[in-house]
Amino acid sequence: MGLTTTETTTLFTSNDIECLLQHLRGRLPNEEDARDIAQEACLQMLQAVHVRVIENRRAYLFRIARNLMYQYYSRRRPTTNTAIDPDCLESSQPGLEDLTCLNTRQRMLERAMRELPAKCQRVLILRWRDGCNIKETARHMNLSVGMVKKYQANGLAHFRRRLKRYVAADQMTYQICRGGRDPKKS
Repeated sequence: MGLTTTETTTLFTSNDIECLLQHLRGRLPNEEDARDIAQEACLQMLQAVHVRVIENRRAYLFRIARNLMYQYYSRRRPTTNTAIDPDCLESSQPGLEDLTCLNTRQRMLERAMRELPAKCQRVLILRWRDGCNIKETARHMNLSVGMVKKYQANGLAHFRRRLKRYVAADQMTYQICRGGRDPKKS
């Protein structure tokens, strides 16, 4: 099942590697870690291709990279068991006010999402929730890259406007609750 030299050199395209690096850069703290994981993913892919037939090599490469990211983050977690002060633990829990604020923000974002046209919603979901790049989103939706960029820009502008309104209303509520004092000067 080994590959010939020609098959090995065509295993990855420069576009595959660049897309993988772009994907990793957005999920890792620095460029070096992204490059290290991309390199390790390519090496593991080369080893896997000699052992089994891989139908979708790009998807398999991204899956290897994802598993390597999980390993990366699991290694960074502290593993020492330290005594925790119960008073500290209680204060780190979100209070009722924090939970209410989070619920309000989530409802605001959901409302803002429902206000968008269906194609704009789908572009934002594919891009930000599912992690697709612009070309993948365009291909998935049968749109041009320019249209995907337009829908994305319009959607994000809509969210910015809604967030700005929400913050202004939140500051006004804060002022009313605090007896008319300016929250920035408190």
